Amino acid sequence: MKGLLELNKHDLMVEVNRLNQLHEVDLAAYMETLDSEEFLLMSHFLEKKQLAEAFAELSRDYKQEMMNHLNDEDLRVVVHHLDSMELVDTIKELPANLVKRLLGQLDGSKRSLINQLLGYPEESVGSIMGVEMVKCLAEEDQAQILTKLSNSKFDPEYLQIIWMIDHNQHLVGYLYLSDLIRYPHDDLNTIIQTDVISVKTLDDQEFASNIMNKYHLSLLPVTDEEGCLVGVVSADIMLDVMEEEFSEDMASMQGMGGIDEDYLKVPAFVHFKKRIVWLLILMVTATLTGYIIQRYDAILSGSVILAAYIPMLMDSGGNAGGQATTVIIRSLTLGEVALKDAAKIFLKEFEISIMVGICMALLNMVRIMVMDQVSMMVNLTVSLSLLLTIIMAKLVGSMLPLVGTFFKQDPVVMAGPILTTVVDTFSLLIYFEIASLLLGL
Repeated sequence: MKGLLELNKHDLMVEVNRLNQLHEVDLAAYMETLDSEEFLLMSHFLEKKQLAEAFAELSRDYKQEMMNHLNDEDLRVVVHHLDSMELVDTIKELPANLVKRLLGQLDGSKRSLINQLLGYPEESVGSIMGVEMVKCLAEEDQAQILTKLSNSKFDPEYLQIIWMIDHNQHLVGYLYLSDLIRYPHDDLNTIIQTDVISVKTLDDQEFASNIMNKYHLSLLPVTDEEGCLVGVVSADIMLDVMEEEFSEDMASMQGMGGIDEDYLKVPAFVHFKKRIVWLLILMVTATLTGYIIQRYDAILSGSVILAAYIPMLMDSGGNAGGQATTVIIRSLTLGEVALKDAAKIFLKEFEISIMVGICMALLNMVRIMVMDQVSMMVNLTVSLSLLLTIIMAKLVGSMLPLVGTFFKQDPVVMAGPILTTVVDTFSLLIYFEIASLLLGL
């Protein structure tokens, strides 16, 4: 395939026309394959709105590179086509010198608005809301509302709902564009929805996500503490937030800090720094299990076969605890349970662990009788240890996220490395104590 610089004028215009029809995500991916000369050529011919939408989808490094290639006039045009949320996201990714240059392309009112949005706490709803919305007074008629819609330059997703306010900017209701079109002659009061579900600017993003999921909302209005409408959160923004939260949770469960960039674009040394700390901590804490094994060395010497079942017990405990932790973290995230439900959760997981533990212990007894040539007392020792390990692991796994919540720490951090250390330690203690009791070692 020829590069842009190798195309004649006709073929270049054909290619530019094709690029203008691309989805902004695909165009951004294409732009990241261009060198600086090809990018400058493409940006000269590409529609500025299309260029701006693709700019919002670029990775952090390519945004910086693109800004270094654009002159102030072209950058001003690009910035003009970005909505408030895209501007805020871009500014958060840029170094200070480029932030200053970008803000310099904004007029005073828009710069003030962007600075206000940047001032909201990192995990708050205000930090992810957009201000692109159609607001109308409750007493306006259909013709006035339609005029506002036709004059609006917002993206279509922000036009599907018209937000109704009073003279003090308080949110009093909303109106679907589809209803406005279907019932052009009806009294507005009959089609305005007054059962408004909204969130505050300082509410947590996770709370807003739960609200949107519960009520199946595509747009969620955001008000200040006085109930004045100040913005909206769209479903696509919330999906991005949820994806980022999920990535951070998965990283935390494995004892790693979150990484925003794509895996292949992040230097190996950055991955190393994110992973090594918890691995070193686990290596040190693993000495505790080694100490336990040394302490009970007499038991293992008296019945060497017991050592063969240690990996199975530790793995089963880890898996059982991981199941419980995953379920509780999900329920905490969705708002299905809270810290006040700790006693109910404990009792429920205890009930579950009894059923799971008995089932696994019985099947393990049968497996050992069929496959292993060991005494019934050894079989009983291993199976009873398995039962108690499962109970312990599920209770610990269900409580650790709540402990994290109580201390205002991310409950996901409790799910991986800490759970592994606790379960491994207690599973060994259970095993050796039961062996000493039943086998008299």
